[in-house]
Amino acid sequence: MPQGPTGWRLNIFKMLFFDHFELVKYLHLGRMRSVDADERLAKLASLIRRPFLATIPLMDLKVGIITISDRASQGLYDDLGGPALKEAAQGYGWEVVADALVADEKRDIQRAVLEQLRQGAQLVLTTGGTGVAVRDITPEAVREIASRELPGFGEVMRMESMKITPNAILSRSLAAVVEKGLVLCLPGKPKGAVECLGFVVGAIPHCVKVIQEVPTSC
Repeated sequence: MPQGPTGWRLNIFKMLFFDHFELVKYLHLGRMRSVDADERLAKLASLIRRPFLATIPLMDLKVGIITISDRASQGLYDDLGGPALKEAAQGYGWEVVADALVADEKRDIQRAVLEQLRQGAQLVLTTGGTGVAVRDITPEAVREIASRELPGFGEVMRMESMKITPNAILSRSLAAVVEKGLVLCLPGKPKGAVECLGFVVGAIPHCVKVIQEVPTSC
């Protein structure tokens, strides 16, 4: 970097000591929009000697977002998780085609997921209802309409979240195949939802292609 790092180069320089998941999130959220996304990943991968970053596939996805909360659905507080996920999804270059706010009720959750998939969403992100409280029933609701669960997503989200908070062991976040879409159930806290999405974002494009029977290289 001649004459010292400046501009987006300075941003990369500052990020060298960040966790690699934060680096991926930083890039995808478009903090360095002056450089093509693939080029950004390649540059950063070479700088920090983690070449796997350059292989993370980028894909245009149609996304639905569902906030699941009794209190937010009753207007007792503002929905913050949905907007946070929408910003993150758009930062990844995805198109948000639907959003919803529902109570912690199985039928409401299932109806919202199925409606969004039938509206064209390839990926549905839910936030809320993944803890251990009596009303936290999102995993149960999604499992009932899923053809299969994908345990690796939940395992990675918990493993990486444990580095941030010991309470992550209580999380029941998961991913499942519903009809021809991928449903990702994320924590209710906005920060946790965005972080968990970032932990698994690299696997999502390929997963969606396989679910929708799009030819892939493996």
